[in-house]
Amino acid sequence: MKLAQRTIFFVLLPIIFFSIIMIVFNHTVLSELLIEQEIEEVTLLAQLASYEMTNPMYNLDIDKLNEIIDGLELQEDVLQVLVLYPDGRVLTDGTDEDYNYGNILHDEFLNTPNIIDEKQIMITDNLIRFSIPIILNEPIGIIAIDYSLESVNYEIMNAAKITLLIGASLISLFVVVGIYFSRSITKPIFEIGKSVENISKGKHKPRQDKIGIPEIQKLNEGIDEMYEKLSFFQNELTKTERLATIGELSARIAHDLRNPLTTIQNSIDLIKIKNPDLVKNNTEYFDYIESSVNKINLEINGVLNHTKVKPLEKSTTSFLKIIKQSLSSLNIPENIKIKIPEKETEIFCDEKQLENVFSNLIGNSIEAIGGKQGEINISMDDKNDFYIIVVSDNGPGIPPEFVESIFEPLFTTKQYGTGLGLVNCKNIVHAHDGTIEVQNNPTRFTIKLPKK
Repeated sequence: MKLAQRTIFFVLLPIIFFSIIMIVFNHTVLSELLIEQEIEEVTLLAQLASYEMTNPMYNLDIDKLNEIIDGLELQEDVLQVLVLYPDGRVLTDGTDEDYNYGNILHDEFLNTPNIIDEKQIMITDNLIRFSIPIILNEPIGIIAIDYSLESVNYEIMNAAKITLLIGASLISLFVVVGIYFSRSITKPIFEIGKSVENISKGKHKPRQDKIGIPEIQKLNEGIDEMYEKLSFFQNELTKTERLATIGELSARIAHDLRNPLTTIQNSIDLIKIKNPDLVKNNTEYFDYIESSVNKINLEINGVLNHTKVKPLEKSTTSFLKIIKQSLSSLNIPENIKIKIPEKETEIFCDEKQLENVFSNLIGNSIEAIGGKQGEINISMDDKNDFYIIVVSDNGPGIPPEFVESIFEPLFTTKQYGTGLGLVNCKNIVHAHDGTIEVQNNPTRFTIKLPKK
C-alpha cells in the first residue's frame, strides 16, 4: 500500500468508525427521548380521561364514556380507547354497537394480573399500550389506550437519514482533505527521493520554492546542504588527486633541477674567488645570474614544501628573528622600504616553516610593487589568546576577480611561478591552528596564530 493510500486509509478509518458510533448513538438516544415524550403524553391523556370518566363510570353512563372516548380518539396517534370493568370485561369501545360489550378479550396486555391496581405500559415497534385504573375511592374500572408510534418512527428514520447524510458528507470531505494532505506530504517526499537519486547521478538542483510542511522543508534543506558539502568534498578530492599526481611529477623535476642549480651557484662562487676582476667588471650580469638562481630555488622550495608534508617542530622563538631570516633569503630592491615591528615578541611556532610563509608573502609584495617606489609593512599585535600578524604593501593590489582564488592550488597571475606559494602559506598557518585572510586595495594578508 502506497503512502498516499495509507494516509487516506488511516484518516478515513477513525472517521468512519466515529460516524457509525454517532449514528447508533443518535438513533438510540433519539428513540429513547421521543418514546419517553410520547409516554408522557399518553400518560397525561389517560390521567385526564380517567379523572373525567370517574362519575360516568360510577353511574355506568355509556354515552358519556363514549363521548370522552371519541374526544380521545380525535387526538393524533391515538388508535383505540377501551373502558373495562374491574374484572377485565369490556364496558365500551367507544362505538355505538359495542360488539365486545361484556367480553373478556384474549389480549395479553389487557389480561395483565395487576392491571386494575396500577398503570401498565407495553411498548412494541409501532405501538404504546397504556392502561390506568379509574378510581373513586377504589378502582371502579380501567381505561386502556393504544397509541401509535408511526410518527415517532418517521422522525427517527428522518434523523437517521440526516445523520447518514452528514456522515457521508463528512467522509467525502475528509476523503478530499485526506487526498490533498496525502499529496502535499507524498509529493515533496517523492521529489526528495528524486533529489537523492539525482545526487547519485550528479544532477541535483536545489529546490527554489519552500515546502509548506516545516519538517519536510527542513529535510529538503538538509539534503541540499548535504549535496553542497558532498560537491565541495568531491571537488577537493579531485583537486587532491590531481595535485598528488602533479606534485609527484613536480617533486621529481624539482629534485632533478636542484643539482644543476647547485653547480651554477658553486661555479659563480668559485669565479668570485679566482677571478674577482672579472666579477667586478661584470657585476650586473653576475647579480642577474644569482637573482635568477635564487628565484628558481624559491620556486623549487615551494614545490617541495607543498608535496612533502613536514610535521611541525614548535619552539619558542623571536618573531623578529623569523622576519629577518625571511628577508635575508630575498633580494630586496632599493626602491622598496620594509618596515618591521620594533617590539620584540616571543611566539611558539615552527620557525623554519613560518620563515617560508613570510618569505613567500614578502616576495609576492616585492614582485607586485615592481620598479615603482613602494613600501611593505609587517606588524604584530598581541590580542587575548592570539597573535595578529599583518603583511601589507602599497602595490597595485589583486584583481578583484582573483581575490577568492588566490589560495587555490596552481592558481597564479604571474607569467612564471607554480601557483603553490600561497597554498603552502595557508597549509602551514592551518597546521599551526591559525587562519590567513586577504583584503584588497591595499593588499593586506592577516595571519591569526594561537599563543599556545
